[in-house]
Amino acid sequence: MELTNQVIYLGFGLIFFGLCFSPLHDLQHQFSLQSSVHYWAFSLVAMTLSCFFFFLFPLVGGLTLTFGNLMQVAAGGGLGLLFKSLNSRIKKSLLISFCVSILLLGVVAEFIRANSAYDVRVELLSSTLIALSLWQLYELAIQYLRSKSIYIWFLILAIAAQIVIWSYRIWVVDQYSSFDGHNSIYDEHIPEFVARLLVIILYALIFIAIGNYHYDWLITRERERRQDKEEQMLTALKSLASARDINTGNHIVRTQKYVKVLAERLKEMGYRSDLLDEKAINAMYRAAPLHDIGKVGIPDNILLKAGPLTSEEWAVMRTHTFIGESVLKASAESLRVRDRVIESAIQIAGGHHEKWDGTGYPRGLSSEDIPLDARIMALADAYDALVTSRPYKTGWTHEEAVEEIIGKKMTHFDPTIVEAFVIEKDAFNEIARRYQD
Repeated sequence: MELTNQVIYLGFGLIFFGLCFSPLHDLQHQFSLQSSVHYWAFSLVAMTLSCFFFFLFPLVGGLTLTFGNLMQVAAGGGLGLLFKSLNSRIKKSLLISFCVSILLLGVVAEFIRANSAYDVRVELLSSTLIALSLWQLYELAIQYLRSKSIYIWFLILAIAAQIVIWSYRIWVVDQYSSFDGHNSIYDEHIPEFVARLLVIILYALIFIAIGNYHYDWLITRERERRQDKEEQMLTALKSLASARDINTGNHIVRTQKYVKVLAERLKEMGYRSDLLDEKAINAMYRAAPLHDIGKVGIPDNILLKAGPLTSEEWAVMRTHTFIGESVLKASAESLRVRDRVIESAIQIAGGHHEKWDGTGYPRGLSSEDIPLDARIMALADAYDALVTSRPYKTGWTHEEAVEEIIGKKMTHFDPTIVEAFVIEKDAFNEIARRYQD
């Protein structure tokens, strides 16, 4: 039994030691009372030392048993502090009380080891660990109500199981307390040994779950950081596009809503369901305001000209598609942001003036070679241009615009998108009326 115990404690000591590297690597140079990583690292180091002290006990004896028990309690207290730090601020007074309590417990534990029976030591240690586990459960319950994390739920189950096992261990040690030679963990009977082994296994699972929870949190934080960066970039680009747009801000609102209505109708029709899931439609909706961002590179004398453009001026105006595509690609690369919204914006900016029959610009793409996002935007932008009045033209009626778009089915516009438009023509009319200039 002695050799078995030593092998187990050495093995788990090495496991806990290996688990230490992750939180220790994440530690900042300056200690912070509010950093959960510090308490995670402390608990792992304490548990590692506990196993190594128990491993050394048959070789050294004496205080190593007390230190082993004390480090196990310290690990439990560290877990309590870790879980509390997830919910509220850790006060310096709590940390001082924790350190003082560990020292006092060490003195009491050594006194009991030297002067009392084995069952008294087990009852003291197990009762202390049960109390700490109840504190851990309280803090975890609060966190679970907030996060609903599966890792938190697993921790609750594992710690509850530890409480049951420690309670059982108190009972079973009492049953064997009258046996001679029952002086330490190396003199235990099989039920006691199994209970202690299960507790150590649960500790290992608890620390692994904490690691998974921590890195899940890191991934979530990185995703949120990237989303914030993307949102800031999109906001800046939208402001830039609006500043150079001869249309009003309502043009952006209307075209966004037209695009969403068309995309959702196409999805209901079963058209390109591989490209029209909910996330793709939302990305298209958010990207729509950037369709004419390339106009930032068009000179004012052309962009703001009240009359018709000459052929030379029109050639310059057409470059806004390439400019917009390039601006968006460069912005995404400089900020290292590239997701569905940016991809959609790039496709829309570069392709919303392409035509189904290949007579559009800038590349002369035709049919389904034109990105779907750009084909949808093309119809939405065309409808808004037709029904909106400008200083140089009077807006068409809704009926005239519908007739014009139907007439350009298979030439300018994707026929399936035109079908979706016809179904949703009343929705288009309502959007144009509600958000008119």
